[in-house]
Amino acid sequence: MNLAPKTTDYTGRKTPAHCLEFPFIENKGETGSLDIYYSYETPVAFQGMGVIARTVNYWGPTTGRHLNETGIYKERELESLKFEKALSKALKSYYKLAAKVKV
Repeated sequence: MNLAPKTTDYTGRKTPAHCLEFPFIENKGETGSLDIYYSYETPVAFQGMGVIARTVNYWGPTTGRHLNETGIYKERELESLKFEKALSKALKSYYKLAAKVKV
């Protein structure tokens, strides 16, 4: 099983926006996947490992469009520090589960 994430352009625009898609994994009844959305080089939203979140737009209109194009609603918005902690926790959970998977 290939556990390497793939990168996709989720907007179709010329401005740099991409999604890092970690593959779906399953191990003894535990499942997980993770998609991290970037505007330029900054993670601005993610979904997976039981969490859906996006950060507040501190940057401007282009990042605002990128945020809207993730499909993650504004009601899921977190302040910067809370967003970073939630993303870090989701990544740790994903990698912990991935470490259990036999490749």
